Amino acid sequence: IVTEAAALALLGGAILTALCLATYDPSDPALNVASTRTEVGNLVGQVGAWISDILLQVVGLLAFAVPIGMAAFGIRGFAAQRMGIPFKLAAGFACMLLALAGGLSLLPAPNVSWLANASATGGLVGLVVARGLTAMLNTVGAGIVLAVVFVLTVMLTLQVSLSATAERAFRRHGDEVDDESVAGESRFSLAGLRDRFTVWW
Repeated sequence: IVTEAAALALLGGAILTALCLATYDPSDPALNVASTRTEVGNLVGQVGAWISDILLQVVGLLAFAVPIGMAAFGIRGFAAQRMGIPFKLAAGFACMLLALAGGLSLLPAPNVSWLANASATGGLVGLVVARGLTAMLNTVGAGIVLAVVFVLTVMLTLQVSLSATAERAFRRHGDEVDDESVAGESRFSLAGLRDRFTVWW
């Protein structure tokens, strides 16, 4: 019952957080935004304006990953009756998000309302990572390092082989390959993905 209650709370929080971000208005009064508006445009009210502003300030566009993650854990709580996550998997996802935030902060910020009050596309977290690496490696070097870190983290966390993926992706249709072996490889690949998924789920 406790797990289901926590899962339901996470699902509710995911919906509210998604609404906060989707209806974010940069002119709404927030912790770092002074405004004379009497009505708040955010559908979740003043609290929604605060939450969305803080998330966008801290992690930029990656703030949209927060409600997705909350919903995933909520669904997992109902489906598997457990909500824990292995430390290695959590550390891997954290490294991926840091690398992604830093990489986004190296790019020019798109002209979207969600970034009107944010310092960078990847928020303050991405800005710190990007500036730290840029000071030592310049922009190109920092971009290469962050891309390599992101790919390596994906490989190690999700146990994905680049060579096997590339071999399947670039295999030409004209190649003479035994149908039975291809079917067996597909079954093996799908079974491996299912096993990696069930370890977490």
